[in-house]
Amino acid sequence: MIQPVVLDNGTTILLEPIGTTETASAGFWFRSGSRFEGLKEHGFSHFVEHMVFKGTEKRSALRIAQDIDRVGGYLNAFTERENTCFHCTLPATHLKLALDVLCDLAFDATFPEAEFEKERIVIENEILSTRDDVEDLAGDEYLSLVFGRHPLARRIAGTIHSIKATTRDELFEFYRRRYVADDLVIAVSGNFAEADVIGYLADRTADARRSKKGDGHRGLDEQGNFDFPKATPLANGFLPSSRPEWRTVDSYKSGSFQQLQIITGMSMEPPYSIDLYNQTAIFNSAVGDSMSSRLFQNIRERYGYCYSIFSSPAFMSDIGFWTVFASTAPTYSEEMVNRIRSEIEAVAEGGLTPIEIADAKSRIEGETVLGKEDIENRMKRLARQAYFTGEILTVEEGLERIASVSEADIGNFISRYVRPDRFSLLLYGAKIKSKEAATFVRG
Repeated sequence: MIQPVVLDNGTTILLEPIGTTETASAGFWFRSGSRFEGLKEHGFSHFVEHMVFKGTEKRSALRIAQDIDRVGGYLNAFTERENTCFHCTLPATHLKLALDVLCDLAFDATFPEAEFEKERIVIENEILSTRDDVEDLAGDEYLSLVFGRHPLARRIAGTIHSIKATTRDELFEFYRRRYVADDLVIAVSGNFAEADVIGYLADRTADARRSKKGDGHRGLDEQGNFDFPKATPLANGFLPSSRPEWRTVDSYKSGSFQQLQIITGMSMEPPYSIDLYNQTAIFNSAVGDSMSSRLFQNIRERYGYCYSIFSSPAFMSDIGFWTVFASTAPTYSEEMVNRIRSEIEAVAEGGLTPIEIADAKSRIEGETVLGKEDIENRMKRLARQAYFTGEILTVEEGLERIASVSEADIGNFISRYVRPDRFSLLLYGAKIKSKEAATFVRG
């Protein structure tokens, strides 16, 4: 098991040295995402993600790019509903350069006014581009359906209105307040000496700003696992949004598209564990996440009602959900919904066969082995395990835990979570007759 290291400033470091690679990947993770933004801060986390690349106290935007490009590295960032991550992958001999640049982005960005105004336009265009992506729109509509006005349903990038209303000073204050050392998880995978990385980061972040409260940062629990407060004020003084409630409801919303998007899903409540994650992955693989899965074979291949159908799980700090996504011509909408419901009911009543479970486990084990070759993927794996359960396994330990999942475990998972009457359904896109929709959209 990988043991976190907590620096004096509250920063948590997760290290996975891999002696057989010549590369390294580092990620700086902050618990700052769209669900933790105030009403007047909608889109701020994503805006910060853009602005940190526009210059720091010792690097211009051009130099940030040049320093990483000249060694063949890759520097990027992403914002999610609960996290923001700045990350860099490059030859392992240049790992300290990556850590230095990431520290610059995390703590010393300057947010130049001229760059702020240009990036506002970039983000407005990014938001507009998503309005042309029917799958993105359908996903946002589904979250609004099941979570209502809860912050988890907010669009990560904000809205045109919220971005236009943002000022440079407001955004910079948000960055200074929310991106602090005692709310930072640094994950590093690759070829390096652990002591060198810990020593460098301890020195480099010694003077990094901390939260005003300074008493809520993560650490290790009594079992030595990563401990992140999920129901208490976070390190930097803001409260996590209230726990979301999953709404069981069906809805149809028309849009100017040729196809109809179908999304249906169920919720999964905590407590979470690595074992639950593995059970979910096995269930998901067998039911909808592969070409040999039930949904693909019994709907796409047998009837040809759709081009695309798949399933996917997602886990937040206080709720998880498993969803089925499909698109079809309006002509086949009723058949599609009924077939999907039939497959879910069949799984709920009869479970999965031993062969389905064995094949799903074998597939996940194979994907895990393939993922060992992707150093960036391994870095992200460290952080996601830490946030998800606090139990951070090596790849080998992870494979052992997958192998240990039994048929009875999957049966219990299905009994606990797969309840057809708790599924919510959204039909979004091409117009269908209201009378037709009423026959398969429950009130």
